[in-house]
Amino acid sequence: MDETYVHSSHTHQKSWSDSSNKGIQKPVSKGQMLVIVHAGGESGFVKNAYLRYKPTIKTGDYHDAMNYDIYKKWLQEKLIPNLPPNSVLVIDNAPYHNVQTEKCPTMSSRKAEMQQWLTTRNISFTDDMLKFELYDIIKLHKPLFKAYEIDKILEDKGHSVLRLPKILSGFESYRVSMGFYEAICR
Repeated sequence: MDETYVHSSHTHQKSWSDSSNKGIQKPVSKGQMLVIVHAGGESGFVKNAYLRYKPTIKTGDYHDAMNYDIYKKWLQEKLIPNLPPNSVLVIDNAPYHNVQTEKCPTMSSRKAEMQQWLTTRNISFTDDMLKFELYDIIKLHKPLFKAYEIDKILEDKGHSVLRLPKILSGFESYRVSMGFYEAICR
């Protein structure tokens, strides 16, 4: 699953033409935008899961046009009802895919919050530890307790989630199929 965008003035950066043609002029502005959200798998795109909408953003960055509420609504209303049973969804690291059910303390958290987080998870520490020492313990255990809202929604419906590591950003195989879909739309 992924999202992309199409501008009304999308053009290719380069194209072939004979010397009598000046070529395509690059538009001054990007024009109106559409955001496209879809998911696919080994059988092609998921039927009835296509979402297209015209955002009301002013920045021009389509990432600003997508948020957790839109993503969650699409997931619950369009994707999940149309998924085959026991599907595995590959999810990248977009912020709206990764809303956590409970945030772990950070270094800027109060010492008491850090101690409470460790206590509720039965993780050992001593009262005389300094904040940075507590945070080192938290960082060590944090991956074990990271939980995402989207994962819970999908697991409650019998599906699994495979989260891509950040290091693979830009190389995910599903981007190939979404790139093909983007090319058709443009």
